[in-house]
Amino acid sequence: MDDAPNFKKEISSMAGLLPQPLERIQDFVNSISAKAGQASKILDQVLRRHNPRYEHLLGLLKA
Repeated sequence: MDDAPNFKKEISSMAGLLPQPLERIQDFVNSISAKAGQASKILDQVLRRHNPRYEHLLGLLKA
């Protein structure tokens, strides 16, 4: 039997000890993160559609 700690199980156990408000804060943070990702994708689409130099600028940034 391996004596290595089972971090996944330990983290799950610790998460169960979090008070309900902290879980709500985490849900809120996750929601903001998802919305920021969506906004970024939409902005990227708008810039690609309306600014012909945008693709060129992206290429320069990635280089």
